[in-house]
Amino acid sequence: MIIQVMDNFEFSDILHNNILRNRRHLCPNGCGRHYKRRCHMNHHLKFECGVQARFKCPYCFKMTNQKSNLKTHIRENQDRFICPNNMCCRTYKFKRNLSSHLKLECGGQKGFNCSICPKAFSQKVILKKHLAQIHNCIE
Repeated sequence: MIIQVMDNFEFSDILHNNILRNRRHLCPNGCGRHYKRRCHMNHHLKFECGVQARFKCPYCFKMTNQKSNLKTHIRENQDRFICPNNMCCRTYKFKRNLSSHLKLECGGQKGFNCSICPKAFSQKVILKKHLAQIHNCIE
């Protein structure tokens, strides 16, 4: 095996070219997104980053920035049961799951109160999870 030694000039050229090849265009708005091509970043700035959603789903209250995303949303949620609550955009494949959602989550009575903070929950298991994760209490 022959090992070829490169001088500093050649090595810095290779390193510089590699950085240029892998350079990413970072969003100037600070959202953390980065793109390989400047045109993709410009598309992000024009249609996504900090832009009010323009397209509303006719079946639920979901809003999207691009028409293609709305079409995908509608296609994925066809023949699904939609929660009738205006603020909830949950959909279910089976009616029994929607019924369970309405009973326990969306319209359920919140009979399980946290003893530390003013939060209330519709299921005891969710209260226990809240106590463990938020207040570090294990009962």
